[in-house]
Amino acid sequence: MEGTVALGVNAGSPQVYAAGSLLANGARIVEINEDFIVLERDGERARLHAEGHEPLDLPGSASPLLTVGGQLVRELARITSEDELTKHIRVSPVYRGDRLEAIEAFPGGGSNAFAMMGLKPGDRITTINGQALSDAAKGIATLRRLTTGEALQVTVERAGGQQVLALDGLAMRELP
Repeated sequence: MEGTVALGVNAGSPQVYAAGSLLANGARIVEINEDFIVLERDGERARLHAEGHEPLDLPGSASPLLTVGGQLVRELARITSEDELTKHIRVSPVYRGDRLEAIEAFPGGGSNAFAMMGLKPGDRITTINGQALSDAAKGIATLRRLTTGEALQVTVERAGGQQVLALDGLAMRELP
């Protein structure tokens, strides 16, 4: 029940999960081994083998638990988002199991607003305006208010410590 595993339909961009994590298909990672992991949902268990480590006698019909990420993507996805926030700050929810732990922040392309607001790549936002994050969509929607010029106070985890930052959304409105 310990360790992490990288899963994904594209080897170039897997997600990293810890033992005990809940996957999008409702299955939980209950065991991590060197060549396979064990998934469980509603009392059913299935083994997901690492590429190249599948047993030769693998049965023909695969368990629906093993359909974690959809179909294999043959080419890299292209960025098509016109989201104003992602021009300045790219965000990614961070979970421990099925609980939101933080929203990780990285600079967007073509803007200096990220650094001007005092953010550093990999900062983990844990509170916004004094409220602990419990819902990723709501947290990201609140951060999106920066694009209208609003200011927000956030607590970030950085280099093992916590820091409170005042994010001034005007930095996004005045810069390209």
